[in-house]
Amino acid sequence: MTDTDRTLLEKAARAADILLPAGELSVACTDEGWGPWNPLIDDGDALRLAVKLHLAIEHNHPLDNKAWVMAVNVRADIWMTEEVEDETRRSDATRRAIVRAAASLGEQHDQ
Repeated sequence: MTDTDRTLLEKAARAADILLPAGELSVACTDEGWGPWNPLIDDGDALRLAVKLHLAIEHNHPLDNKAWVMAVNVRADIWMTEEVEDETRRSDATRRAIVRAAASLGEQHDQ
């Protein structure tokens, strides 16, 4: 895991009031209790994060030249877009957009 991913996960967790043990990102205390947590690689964790933070997910029109996915929170004016390099990677881009939007909410929460 990169430092950037670590920072994103820490900020996203703060936005969603998810408890992370000191120095540990693979386990968290969520609404479901203690267990594994990594919305960058787990679709369920990413979806629960998006729902909890009221994120909308938008996708490009099929005829667009570039493929993208966006996680949006209109109330907080957050619009995080990820390019989709290959349609087989759309889920990866969606999870990353969700975590980036959540991290941005976490930054706003800290201020």
